[in-house]
Amino acid sequence: DDASRVGQVKVTGAGKESFITITQGVDEDLQRQRPALMALYNALHGNQWNKKDSWGSDKPLGEWYGVTTDEHGFVVALSLPENNLSGTIPPEIGDFTKLKNLNLGWNIGVHGVIPPEIGKLKALEVLYLTGNDLTGGIPDELFSVSELQNLYLADNKLSGELSPKIAQRIGRASCRERV
Repeated sequence: DDASRVGQVKVTGAGKESFITITQGVDEDLQRQRPALMALYNALHGNQWNKKDSWGSDKPLGEWYGVTTDEHGFVVALSLPENNLSGTIPPEIGDFTKLKNLNLGWNIGVHGVIPPEIGKLKALEVLYLTGNDLTGGIPDELFSVSELQNLYLADNKLSGELSPKIAQRIGRASCRERV
């Protein structure tokens, strides 16, 4: 496996000799960060974004416009408001397992449904999708995001009601249909 290294340590003592095998792997979640960002870039027509510095380059992800990473390289914040995004949010959004803040607000070209994979974002604290053209309901999978504190969904074309389960977990909730 190219994603891991294997080594052995020789231990001797009391007339015995033993080997301990050590495997150092690369976290699979970490390996998905760059492809997931590129899936987002392609799905939301990144070539048309107002700001896209370093996107698609081999630079560290934290140097890509709107991307913040932790000390291990995991994406912890993705902030691309008012950046001429258009298209649908791809299912790969669920690959950002350490993401705490997602802001794709005020990109009127972002349409379609909020993908159910958003429920995989267990560390998500702030979800800001206000001012897009999202339709459909709020996915039930959002219930499982236990860290969610702020949910901003105003000025979309969402339908249905905010589940009481979600409303109980967050400090501020905004969900209305623009008339």
